Amino acid sequence: MRTENGTEVPNDLAAALAEDAAALRVFERMSPSCQREYVQWVTEAKRDATRTRRLAGALTRIRDYGVRHGLLDAEPDGARS
Repeated sequence: MRTENGTEVPNDLAAALAEDAAALRVFERMSPSCQREYVQWVTEAKRDATRTRRLAGALTRIRDYGVRHGLLDAEPDGARS
């Protein structure tokens, strides 16, 4: 997947974002440099277990980034999609 800003997103991160509408909405509104940082953090993992853990963590951090920066309304715990 390639974002509108031209950031190449690996398939596993793209699939995880596709399953999380809130995180996808925020990710699409992030600056290209911020998008690249998340992609790099996930893809630099050497082990599959680390990459899987980082994928899950990325979704949480992206949603939190959206709340902090006004890109996403605050959601109560457990209400995330």
